[in-house]
Amino acid sequence: MLQFQAMLQTSHSAADSRCIALVGESIAAHALRQMVSLAASVDQPLLITGPEGSGKAAMAAAIHANSQNPQVHYIALRCSEIAGIIAPDDLGIPSEWRMISPDGTLFLEDIDNLPVEAQKGLLVWLSEHPRSGGRLIASTSHNLVELVARGEFDAELYALISSLIIPSQPLIRRRADIVALIQAQWDSNPNGLRPIITKPAWGALVAHNWPGNLHELHKFALQSAAEYGGRRLETAQVRRLLARAPITGFAVANGKENVCDSLDLHTCLAIEERRLLAEALKRSGGKIERAAGLTGLSATDFARKLEQFGLADPLSP
Repeated sequence: MLQFQAMLQTSHSAADSRCIALVGESIAAHALRQMVSLAASVDQPLLITGPEGSGKAAMAAAIHANSQNPQVHYIALRCSEIAGIIAPDDLGIPSEWRMISPDGTLFLEDIDNLPVEAQKGLLVWLSEHPRSGGRLIASTSHNLVELVARGEFDAELYALISSLIIPSQPLIRRRADIVALIQAQWDSNPNGLRPIITKPAWGALVAHNWPGNLHELHKFALQSAAEYGGRRLETAQVRRLLARAPITGFAVANGKENVCDSLDLHTCLAIEERRLLAEALKRSGGKIERAAGLTGLSATDFARKLEQFGLADPLSP
């Protein structure tokens, strides 16, 4: 109970109108801003879908900040964190839900992580406490329709939260925004110096597939500013930083790593292709020609893909 209370207290100030996820001038970025504007103008429940790390939580905060009542409470809860501390009471309603005011916006991040029992309790609570001063927003990186079919997600709850569905976009579809997104991340930390990135290094960043999406980009921005603030950042250093950034578009399942946890085909293909390239390098002892032969690619094409995925290190023997 105390843990749940602490999460609520820190979540009231979670809404932030500075939505870095919406920065950019690409077609995808314009479409995202239009969807956020549309969603902010209505008050029905909303479901945000998209691969992990693609800015779903930031979009929810922006929707609240641009709504008709941005001054009311914005409560953001990560369902993966609260799933283990919510228990139904005798009425079947998790007692912790009673602590949440029906006013304002309630954002449930990764709602598919709630156990079915907690889903049913949430559905009862929502029917008894309509969002009188705001709205309900949920997000998921999974296909809830498939989860409903497998009995892993409550059908009535899905019907309630999916009256309006908007998708986020992976960075692989927003290459034109990469420079602006990285610069926006640097600008969000005004006390630090930004690196001086060369034109070829920017090209490597734009060509990178960003399987970890905004999570990976955020980590890169932090590391590059910390290690190269005020200094020249070349392509080789960019690739090394990208190799160290976490890739969060996959999960560990059944003891096997690199299992794609997204239903976005482009994201999963990029994750798998990067894994196969890395595995070929490992098996070949880092020898490009031998690794290329293992994958059926020419040495030139293999080297180009290594550069594209941030796996190349021109200083390596």
